[in-house]
Amino acid sequence: MSIGPAELLIFGVPLLAFVVLASVDAARTPRSAFARAGASKEFWVLVPIVGLALFFVVGLVGALVWFGSMRRKVLSPVRGPALCPNGRSGAR
Repeated sequence: MSIGPAELLIFGVPLLAFVVLASVDAARTPRSAFARAGASKEFWVLVPIVGLALFFVVGLVGALVWFGSMRRKVLSPVRGPALCPNGRSGAR
C-alpha cells in the first residue's frame, strides 16, 4: 500500500498545520513565562519546525508535547490571580 495524493491531503496537511501551530503558539508566548517555568522559548519554537524538517514524526511529537504538557506549565504562572486596579491581588 502506498500513500497517494488523497491520503497526503487528508493526513499530511492537518498534521503539518498542527506542528506549525505549536511553533507559532510557543512563539507568541511571552519570554518571561518561559523563564518562570524554567523552559527555553527558543527550544519550544524550534523543536516542532526542525523536527518537521528532519523527520516528520519528531515535529509531531514536539507539537504533542508542547500542547500536552509544556504549554500548561509555561502558561500557569501567567494565569495567576487577577489584579485589582490598585495593583494588589484580588485574592485574600
